[in-house]
Amino acid sequence: MAYSSTVISTTIAILLSVFVLSMTGYSGMHLELDDFELQPYLGVFLSQVLFGVLGVILDETMDISSSLIEMKKEVTDVSAKTLFKSGINIGRELIGPLINILLFIVIAGNLNVVLLYLSNGNSVSYTLNMTLSLGIAQLLISAIGIVLTVPITSFISSKVITRR
Repeated sequence: MAYSSTVISTTIAILLSVFVLSMTGYSGMHLELDDFELQPYLGVFLSQVLFGVLGVILDETMDISSSLIEMKKEVTDVSAKTLFKSGINIGRELIGPLINILLFIVIAGNLNVVLLYLSNGNSVSYTLNMTLSLGIAQLLISAIGIVLTVPITSFISSKVITRR
């Protein structure tokens, strides 16, 4: 359940994000300023995003599916519809903390570079554009994956658990 939910959610989030980024022409994103400065820039960026999204989505799918399994153990005659609704409610409680954690990771990871840019006399808008654009893009892609994971995991888990 967790594997299929993770693969489906991650694939949809990455494909949707690549589509939106390509439609905007990657405007405002400075792929060349990535930490490793490896080429091809887009491939390196997407691989970083993929690993970040996989981690957070896998955590979320495990939380939802294991909670629904425990619910089925406690209430043996629970319906798939009730399990689905419970999965949605559990997911709603997970979305906020997971996105906040990712936001703090982005800020903490780039705080020293932001301070360096600001101490060298750069404006705040230039500094944030140059240092946080990739982190914010990664955060938004992960947030899309986190939100998509809730109904997908709830649906798959409710169907699999009630069939057992």
